[in-house]
Amino acid sequence: MSDNGKVRGTWLFYVARLLLWSFLRVFNGMRTRQPRPSLSLDEGFLVVANHTTFWDPIIVGCSVWERPCWFLARDTLFVGLWGKILRKVHAIPVQRGGLDREALQNVIDTLKSGRTVVMFPEGTRSASGEVGKFRNGFVKMAQDAGVRVLPVGVHGGFEVWSRHQTLPRLFRRIETVVGEPMWVPDGVSRQAFAEEVRRRVADLAGKPLPAGDDLTEKAAEPVESSCKANSPTE
Repeated sequence: MSDNGKVRGTWLFYVARLLLWSFLRVFNGMRTRQPRPSLSLDEGFLVVANHTTFWDPIIVGCSVWERPCWFLARDTLFVGLWGKILRKVHAIPVQRGGLDREALQNVIDTLKSGRTVVMFPEGTRSASGEVGKFRNGFVKMAQDAGVRVLPVGVHGGFEVWSRHQTLPRLFRRIETVVGEPMWVPDGVSRQAFAEEVRRRVADLAGKPLPAGDDLTEKAAEPVESSCKANSPTE
């Protein structure tokens, strides 16, 4: 962090993001729409987005260009030199089956330090391009860290590189739309808030949910209680 309080990332993160953004800009016409004022640079956010493509961490990380981002990655990837590189580009190791207590606290501490963390509550890439069930563990993380949730919708990712494709398709447009930050309201269940975030993400992604569609993971406890955490992205 710099003297003026602005959170800074590693030089490798900035270089990697610039190179990958340039690639997506040239070959997929990537652009971001932000129908709101620029985000405060001294505030961390928990960015929540739909998950349709292998490119999503890069796409979403580029959509909040004002700040560096941190991401979740399977702990099995943190081996040798590759593990060191992952840490340098802001990857946070978590277990594939879900966040253990130590990893969960690591994410919360990262958010508390003013950093921005990107999560995909679906836990895996969509098989159809639609916005699937949201795991609601991110709600507890945002509340414990005292940060707002920033919804982001990704357009075109499924058409560019879905889980059914071996290689990405070029010259198909990718666009992200960044919504308004959301505080977790008091007295609302995790399920209810997660479903509201899911609907906003779906709207931003151009995939509005049908009336009565409630696929958010059930939870009877209020937001103050413990929660099942999200799995890392596949």
